Amino acid sequence: MSSDGVAIVCAAASLGLVAVLLAAALTKVRDVRAFARDIAGYRLLPGRLTTAAAPAVIAAEVVAVVLLAVPGTRRWGGVLAALLFTAFLTAIGSALVRRLDVPCGCFGGAADRVSVRTLARTGLLLVLAVMAVLAGDVPFEPVHLLPAPLLVAAALLAPALLPAKSAVAVPPGPRAGDRFVLSGRPAEPGSEPVLYALISPACRLCTSILPALIEAALTVNVVLVTAADAEESRRYLAGHGVRLPLVVAPDVFEANDIPWPPYGVVVGRDGRVLAAGGVPAPADVAALVTRALPERGAVPSS
Repeated sequence: MSSDGVAIVCAAASLGLVAVLLAAALTKVRDVRAFARDIAGYRLLPGRLTTAAAPAVIAAEVVAVVLLAVPGTRRWGGVLAALLFTAFLTAIGSALVRRLDVPCGCFGGAADRVSVRTLARTGLLLVLAVMAVLAGDVPFEPVHLLPAPLLVAAALLAPALLPAKSAVAVPPGPRAGDRFVLSGRPAEPGSEPVLYALISPACRLCTSILPALIEAALTVNVVLVTAADAEESRRYLAGHGVRLPLVVAPDVFEANDIPWPPYGVVVGRDGRVLAAGGVPAPADVAALVTRALPERGAVPSS
């Protein structure tokens, strides 16, 4: 390809990025709080920073759009876009390594989950950002309008060719008889069984099962466990009128090979797991307790 052809394609890439970043910013600004929850789901930032991070990302995307739309500032817009996509790429890769099943937060909506597809898509958008930097201050011309949508389509649609189940396998979680590790140590034996309920302020399903956990506390000791910021978690629980014991254990998911909240682990008097599993619905909480304690979920007398 001639140098003129390269210049045309690179300038077209910047046009495509304007459309992509504008669409991304508009979908996020419709529900900034939901986007903040998506950011919190990655468990990379302290809870207090996720609220500020959401509008900061949206603002950065809007600024990148403005800079990319003007040839004289296109290079700076490309640099900003490249930094954004690099950050997104790092977060998505980290979530895949840690086997988190969370919304990617890319274009809004819970259906777009972190996967190898979203990783590849973000990588291709990063390539477009680099191309925009290389385009420099070449003026926009009508000829740029033809390759622009083709480049965007390639970046957004090509990852769909990857296998649908190409993401890292979901961890199995603890099995009956395993030691439940809490704050770096196996759970201590006790006089009664305990239901450890793993929750997060960023988890929408967690909120729906809080009443079921309060009800379960009538028949079994319930201890809430979170990997999120302690202060944020306490405010979250207080806001929903929950006064159950809370333990903050940042490594609880990795230490027990647990995928994501809400998750329940019933531990017996000897400190070993009786039953464990995801509890995405209120009925699942009662079912887990009943499975661990066959006497209809009641705690056996000591």
